[in-house]
Amino acid sequence: MQTATMADLEMAVAKVLVTADAYFHNNWEECSEAEREVSRALVTGAADTAAAPRYQAAAQSLSRKEIVEMRDGRYCFAIELFKLWILKNHFPAFQENSGVRRYDKYTNTSG
Repeated sequence: MQTATMADLEMAVAKVLVTADAYFHNNWEECSEAEREVSRALVTGAADTAAAPRYQAAAQSLSRKEIVEMRDGRYCFAIELFKLWILKNHFPAFQENSGVRRYDKYTNTSG
């Protein structure tokens, strides 16, 4: 039995992000600016911001679209890869340091 390495995981994630790019891009384009703000807040770990009263309608809309879901009383991404896609495409500093290992601080289960 062969064991996958971190390099194998990095390659797999990169391939999935490329393959799913059009899907994620379309989802992003269909989001309102408030929904994008909620998404960006969740990407950076600011789940409290995403739950702020002024963003409730946007967060609920994202939930209806099945982009986010409630877990343990907090909003989080329903599909973790969408979170990684947002990092890759909408956070320029992240692009300079792409790689699965660098996703770690952004991919905890709380956001």
